[in-house]
Amino acid sequence: MTPEDSTQLLRVFFEKQSAPAKAIGLLKTGVEIGVVVADSMELALFQEQGQPQLVQRSAKNPDVIFYLKPEAIEMICKKEFSDVGSLGIQIVKQIMTGSIRLTVPGSMMRIFRNGYIDIIKLGGKTFFDFLAENGLKTLSKIPDLIRSLKPK
Repeated sequence: MTPEDSTQLLRVFFEKQSAPAKAIGLLKTGVEIGVVVADSMELALFQEQGQPQLVQRSAKNPDVIFYLKPEAIEMICKKEFSDVGSLGIQIVKQIMTGSIRLTVPGSMMRIFRNGYIDIIKLGGKTFFDFLAENGLKTLSKIPDLIRSLKPK
């Protein structure tokens, strides 16, 4: 699958599924997430009037950057997610397998202020239980996790 094909899959995913739209809709206006497909194509993901927008350009001042392999995009985009928690679990599983890499160049304050914690909260009990099973037992550990994801 080419980076262009992967990008098109992502666009349809954000347009058609409600779980990613709900999550991205919680970001503050002007906040952009970086998305890099196959280490070659840069995309900016943001919300505009509560709807996700995915455009081909570098994200402006991103707090978070996702590096996605085409197989991760295909796996996630071909599933139906009934809620943000089940989507979050799949993303974390892909991070654990190495198909998605995540960096957090934004400051801790921006992470807390720009809506990312609201997205995690929207994941609900199922998502929190999954995180706890994998070592993130309380929200107070989020700052340590974010520090570990800072670019070196």
